[in-house]
Amino acid sequence: MLKGKESMSLSGCLTSLKPGNMKKLKYYYTSDKKKVALIKTINSSLFLVQEIFIDKEGKEYIGGAQFTVNAIFEEEPLSWEEKRRNEVKIEYEADRIKYRELKNSLQKRHLQTIEDIKNKIRWISSAETKLSDTSKKLFERIDNYISGKYKFFVLDTYSPEIISLEEWNESNEYGLRLVSIYGKDDGTMIFKINQYSDGSGNSKNFVPCKSKREAISVLQKHLNEQDSYSEYSLKNIEKYNLKFDKEKMKVFLQKQIDNAKKSRDNYYKTTQGYIQTIKTCSDKLKSLNTK
Repeated sequence: MLKGKESMSLSGCLTSLKPGNMKKLKYYYTSDKKKVALIKTINSSLFLVQEIFIDKEGKEYIGGAQFTVNAIFEEEPLSWEEKRRNEVKIEYEADRIKYRELKNSLQKRHLQTIEDIKNKIRWISSAETKLSDTSKKLFERIDNYISGKYKFFVLDTYSPEIISLEEWNESNEYGLRLVSIYGKDDGTMIFKINQYSDGSGNSKNFVPCKSKREAISVLQKHLNEQDSYSEYSLKNIEKYNLKFDKEKMKVFLQKQIDNAKKSRDNYYKTTQGYIQTIKTCSDKLKSLNTK
């Protein structure tokens, strides 16, 4: 707040835009937030001012009757009540956005839950027919496994291979009995074979087959689904006479050639280093023997 003649040197200047009133005047704010031009300082607690208005073009001008005030301010004054009201308004707006987002999230979850329930009801309505076919296939596969009708197994790994029941029994005294079967409610089953009889060690997915021809067919399907070939792919192609994609094979063979050339060049550099070391040491040894 400004008092007396001190106030005359603390503010910028305003040029009145009203005709006949173009002299430079200092502007301030009153306690009720009016922007005013200081006309005259009467004493330390009384100021003669005139209010500033804005025309349609956004330009400021001095207008209205002159009046006196007890205090003027360089900046628009802000009371404690107004400050707190602004803070509450900001808090309210933040909470409003927060709970609006929460409401939208709950509405989406509600709609999704309803849709999930509808899907389950549709599934249950056809469960009798669906489960009868699925159950038959499930128990048939389990029976084939337990009764020993599956003779070959395709290990579904990075390096897929076919293993016969006899080969497995020769490498595992416990035989091929400890497996885990993972299933979904759509009838899908996944077989996993454990490394040890107690279920410890690594586990591998496998596809059980009744014949070697069926196993080769599974291996062929696995090869067809590969984006690129590996050394294991080439091994199975040659071993089981699988059909292969020529373009994928070209890419694989070229990659093998490039890797072999790189290894050859690295080996040559290393060998040259050894040859140079042998020569240098031999020359030094020869020099020592002649002294």
